[in-house]
Amino acid sequence: MADIAVPKLNNNDDEYTITEWLVQEGEKVEIGDALVVIETSKAAEEIASTDTGMLRRLRREGERCRPGDVIGELATEWPAGGVPASYVATSTAAVPGSTEPADLDGLTVTRSAADLIEEHGIGIAALRNLNRSVIRRVDVEGLLRGAQEDRRQHLSQHQAQVAQVVSASHREIPAAFTMVRVPADAALTYAAALTERTGEPIGIVELVVAAVARQRDISPMIFASFAEPDVVTMSSGAHVGVTVDAGSGLFLPVLRDADKRSLEDIADALTDFRISALRNSFRESELAGATVGVSISGEDGVVLTVPMIFPGLACMVSLGAIFEELVLTAPGQVGTARYLNLGVAYDHRLVNGREATAFLVAIRDVLESAERLTELDR
Repeated sequence: MADIAVPKLNNNDDEYTITEWLVQEGEKVEIGDALVVIETSKAAEEIASTDTGMLRRLRREGERCRPGDVIGELATEWPAGGVPASYVATSTAAVPGSTEPADLDGLTVTRSAADLIEEHGIGIAALRNLNRSVIRRVDVEGLLRGAQEDRRQHLSQHQAQVAQVVSASHREIPAAFTMVRVPADAALTYAAALTERTGEPIGIVELVVAAVARQRDISPMIFASFAEPDVVTMSSGAHVGVTVDAGSGLFLPVLRDADKRSLEDIADALTDFRISALRNSFRESELAGATVGVSISGEDGVVLTVPMIFPGLACMVSLGAIFEELVLTAPGQVGTARYLNLGVAYDHRLVNGREATAFLVAIRDVLESAERLTELDR
């Protein structure tokens, strides 16, 4: 037998959830085949087989597990005619009934959860409010407990993790904030022309991400982090984390080496991030390693956002919505111009106000210059 053990997926969680088995009971798998989906507070991870054998599930979908727990095993020897009878018997006893996911009005629901939904007549609206990619029996049980108790609602596992990160940020990081107003007409005109030429949806966000990344050599402390008290680690790359919230929680996926990417490549990556956020399908590796962050609040009317600084970062850049103002275009003539507010929240232990302001001004100078903008795509 070869054990299927749960690996340590991140440093934030002591427990995970078995979301879905991807292989049938008794089915033969090869090295590298995806076996099971494990959900952390931030992402869903597929665990691949490290051996060849026939699957026996020891833990059910919806159960909690810890790093190192054995949740299944592989029989590495069996008769040519099929699964040994004793193996099938113990396997069936471990996981009674079918666990194949069902489709319920467009929702993916594990079979045991579907049975419970039918038994208690739970409506589709309540299930959609769970905001989960796969609804498991434990989720349905939670709905039933809530109906029996009161109107209190527990935070989702992901939102609880967000709460911990926010609390740690405000508790541990002495943050300061600086903002500049940036003329946006040149940047928006350049982005529109580039979108038409490439077919990629390039906008102000892509330009800001590129401009931020290219400041690493100029403002190295913006990208630094603490190794220990009074010891700083200087970043080896411009890895830009970009906030994404599609309604299922806040994520900070990372554009690695963003200073070396074209604007078309950045736009393509950000589109992938938005799709992953909608599907709640980020991998841990996509959410790790940021050296600076960009917080996007581009909804109409958002004038200013002061972002939290994610632990491990020195700075979070904030980007507000585009707005128009009346301006004098010539003596006695009035026109309009577009602007945006660009801010930076910074760890005052690492970055001082003078450096934060110089950092913002450098980005502003790029965004308001048609000539400088072309340098972002080289």
